[in-house]
Parts: sequence; C-alpha cells; structure tokens
Amino acid sequence: TRRFPGYSQESKKFNADVHRQHIFGLHVANYMTALKEENPDLYAKQFSRFVKAGIEPTS
Repeated sequence: TRRFPGYSQESKKFNADVHRQHIFGLHVANYMTALKEENPDLYAKQFSRFVKAGIEPTS
C-alpha cells in the first residue's frame, strides 16, 4: 500500500491538517528549523543548495 499523508490505516481516519502541512512542505520547514538548531554543520551539508539559494525554513 502507498502512504497517504494524513490518513491512518489503523483508525481509518483522515487528518486534513497533516495533509495540508505536507502539501505546503511545512514538515520540511520544521525539520530544517530543528536541524539548524541541533546541528548547524549537518544542516549546512543537508540543505547546502537551499542555503546557496537563500532559502530559509521560514521562506
């Protein structure tokens, strides 16, 4: 089966907010923010193209 963000196969329920967050990439922005705080070196390596392009988690 394929994964569908916001849908739980166990409960058979759909969470529209989780789906919306994935559509707008908010889960990536949250990860970027957490990684930047926890490990700036890994952040710079993982998101080097974003950094070069001037893209921040809040963009």
